[in-house]
Amino acid sequence: MYAFVVLVSLSLALAVVGELLDELLPVKVPNALKTTGTVLIAMGVAWGLDYSVFTAFHSMSEDNLRMQLAVPWVGVCSDAASIAPVGRSLDSPTHPRAYGSFARVLGHYTRELGVLTLPEAIRRMTSLPASTFGLTDRGVLEPGHAADLVVLDPERVADRATFAEPHQLSVGVRDVLVNGVLALRDGEPTGARPGRALRRGRGPT
Repeated sequence: MYAFVVLVSLSLALAVVGELLDELLPVKVPNALKTTGTVLIAMGVAWGLDYSVFTAFHSMSEDNLRMQLAVPWVGVCSDAASIAPVGRSLDSPTHPRAYGSFARVLGHYTRELGVLTLPEAIRRMTSLPASTFGLTDRGVLEPGHAADLVVLDPERVADRATFAEPHQLSVGVRDVLVNGVLALRDGEPTGARPGRALRRGRGPT
């Protein structure tokens, strides 16, 4: 019943982080309850823990995902926080999408599976979302638009993050310019922070 639920974060119980809930239940919670939420709370209470929990659910269909990617008005995004594999970020696993969403589309779904062409995949990540969110100076390479650019190797770009080892940077990206300023040069951060908050229909603030 819980074979698709991965414990990504459980306060004060790092020993079980990254485990499948289905594998923990027979050992830790003999009387499995009816919902994932009540099981996790019961685990926290039984162990005397602060049961602040972050889980990942393997409930999506790969076939559906490929079908959705093929629809021309479906963009590519990520709702993960922006993190780096240093410091406090390493204290707990996270969802692999935090490091690999865009690289996975470019590598796995575009280069390997051919669900998208490379130009179409890039459109889904640039001009399409910019148009959707009303970002009038983003998403295309034209005079007067912000110089947000990525230099990558289409034969090498790929995600490396997994649920077992999520803090893995993607590969194949050489340079990144944000607002015309190099934020990544030869695969290394420059220390520059040229990013700005964006508002619909207006430039950066």
